Amino acid sequence: GRLAVGAGDDHPSSKLRVIGVTGTNGKTSTVQLLAQALAFLGHRAATIGTLGAGLHGQLREGERTTPDAISVQGLLADFRDAGASHVAMEVSSHALDQGRVAGVGFEVAAFTNLTRDHLDYHGSMEAYGAAKAKLFAWPGLQAAAINIDDAFGRQLAAHLPEGVRALRLSAAGDATADVVAEQVVTSAEGIAFALRTPWGAQAVRSSLLGRFNVDNLLAVAACLGALGEPFARVVAALESLQPINGRMNRLGGHDGLPLAVVDYAHTPDALEQALTALRAHCDGRLICVFGCGGERDAGKRPQMGAIAERLADV
Repeated sequence: GRLAVGAGDDHPSSKLRVIGVTGTNGKTSTVQLLAQALAFLGHRAATIGTLGAGLHGQLREGERTTPDAISVQGLLADFRDAGASHVAMEVSSHALDQGRVAGVGFEVAAFTNLTRDHLDYHGSMEAYGAAKAKLFAWPGLQAAAINIDDAFGRQLAAHLPEGVRALRLSAAGDATADVVAEQVVTSAEGIAFALRTPWGAQAVRSSLLGRFNVDNLLAVAACLGALGEPFARVVAALESLQPINGRMNRLGGHDGLPLAVVDYAHTPDALEQALTALRAHCDGRLICVFGCGGERDAGKRPQMGAIAERLADV
């Protein structure tokens, strides 16, 4: 059977450098930004996640964040045969709990954050956290990039198995972290911050919007550093990154022109986060245009209207 490819020294991921990203929010952005950065650094990278699977720039849509075990091994074999050297992969709590990533050789794992999600499946925050933690006790794991601004992340970083290098991340300037963003500034140009890492320190300027992207950039920097990429090249890769389609895509905003932003926000929470994030980049008025197409969840319309009225100027 196909599952046999996950066993022994010749399993597909033995020829690939695999990075697994888990957490409630930020998995998709981190994985896609990682693939972009790896491509910038001259590697042939592939991704598996919410947006689908494929070589960077050639995604095919999938039904789940992490497919079943046989499909995962099949995808890894396809990537290897297509000449990929690196794979960045979203690893959901369901996938970890159900063994869908069994036989995958993760070299680096990253943790974004943990919020109430999928409790219908896991039953409690403790069970949900335990499912996420499985990735960080993975056989053969070399390094773990963990957001310690998150309470569960601090716990995770404190209990890593021996032999796994802890790279603690903080976008809040935590002095105990290994990969830290300090002096964060948001403007119509994007985000800027002082990056401090075990490999060097340098100012970073990114055209990405939203303070949450500082978290994503730190995760990318830590994973690239753990893979042995030279620090100056890592910074150049970070500064080259562009938004993912539908996530805070920018138009204008330079040379005094108004900044227009397109975002896929289609829930009350997503709209609130987008408007809150954009307020920090705003010098003048924040104008919101949103719609609720189709006849699906009409209940969220008044909530989204109230959020737009509260957080936008127009």
